[in-house]
Parts: sequence; structure tokens; C-alpha cells
Amino acid sequence: MSERSVRNWSKTFKFLGLAALSAFFILIADHYYKTEKSARDLFSNLGITVFLNKDVTDSAGVSGAIADLGYANVDGYVSSEQAYNDAVAKNPFLKDVSVPGDKTSFTSYLKLSPRALPTEQFLASVRAAVMKVGGVNDVVYDSAGYKKYVQSARMLGLYKKISFVFVLGLFVLFIAKLFLLYYGNKKTLKNIIAAFIIYLLAAAVGFLAVWSAGVFLFFPLLLKDAAVFGVIGVTAVLGMIFTD
Repeated sequence: MSERSVRNWSKTFKFLGLAALSAFFILIADHYYKTEKSARDLFSNLGITVFLNKDVTDSAGVSGAIADLGYANVDGYVSSEQAYNDAVAKNPFLKDVSVPGDKTSFTSYLKLSPRALPTEQFLASVRAAVMKVGGVNDVVYDSAGYKKYVQSARMLGLYKKISFVFVLGLFVLFIAKLFLLYYGNKKTLKNIIAAFIIYLLAAAVGFLAVWSAGVFLFFPLLLKDAAVFGVIGVTAVLGMIFTD
């Protein structure tokens, strides 16, 4: 095999390798955005419910006192009558029973959303503080749901930190490599740009392969446009860093 053939095969393998690497990065990004969406949907369905005493007449005062604690935002107030109507809408049979099930068995409540990461310790602190507010009868929340959300939030935070360090390191290496190619290897600017374009194409091929497979398997990618271009750019930068 001639030296030229070896060089051509080497370029082909590098092209395919970058395409595969791009596909891998795309799958990681897709996992990140799906985890983020799952956490966002989970959080929107969670909340801290504060049940008020039946003799409370100044719900706005109780709401203000809770908000002043600084632990959570008060998102809404539901009267006992509205709570009864909501329950009947879900379970129409309540109209046909008297005890329990009449309007007097329902209490008004407030819906809260935490202002900080809702860890078990934070939620316990919220409950302890809110229970001291006059007119509050009970504080309930989905502990298991919040625990799952916190795990997802922490994993997303770790992803962001790793990505930042990775991209920052690549940027430094990329700039250093450009100097070496231009001043050390005497590569022309035209050659450098041409190589970068080829690496961009390889990364784009990797993305298209994963995207096509997702459409074919009815498993569409959940990616933002910025993430797609970012992955393609990062993969091309890696190609430049390891170029001869």
C-alpha cells in the first residue's frame, strides 16, 4: 500500500471517528435536555400545600406572613368552596354523600413553591416555620417527588460544570494548536480553514446519522438548535486539536 493510500485511509478513519464522536456528544446532549424537561415537568406538578384553619377569615394576612418568611412563594389561594368543587369535578359521587363529602368537610389552602433547592432539610425547615404562622392547620408536600427532582437538578448542575470545564479546556488547546499549525508547521490560513470545514462536515454527518435513526425508530431528539451547533463546533475543534 502506497504512502498516499495510507494517508487517504487515515483521513477517512478520522472523518468517521469524528462523526461517531459527534453522534456520541449529541446523545449526551439529548439526555441532558430530556432530563431537564423531565425535572421541569415534575417540578410544575409539585408544590407545598398549606391547609388553613376553618375559622381563618384573613387568608391574605396568612399568605403575606408566609411570604415574609422567605422560604417560598405563595402561588395561589383555594377557598373551601373551590376545593369542594374541584373534588366533585374529579369524583362526582361526592354530591350524593353527606358525611364525609359535604362542603363543610373541606378547608381552604394555599399553594407554595420553594425559593431554593427543595432538599429534605429545606422542606423540613419550611414546614416548621410555616406551622408557626397563625391560622395554619397543616403543611403537606410530596417528599418522594421533591427528592427525585433534587436528584435530577443536581445531576444537571454536574453536567453544566463538566461541560464548562471541558469547553474551556478545548478553547485553550484550540488556540494553542492554531498557533502551532500556523507558525510551527507553516500551515497556510487556507489549509487550516479547509481542514476545519472538513471536520465540521464530519460532525454534521454524525448528527444527521443520530437524528435520522431517532426519526426512524420514533425516538426523536430533544435538542435546542444552539446545542446542535455547539456539539458540531466542539467536535470540529477536537479534530483540529488532533490534526497533524
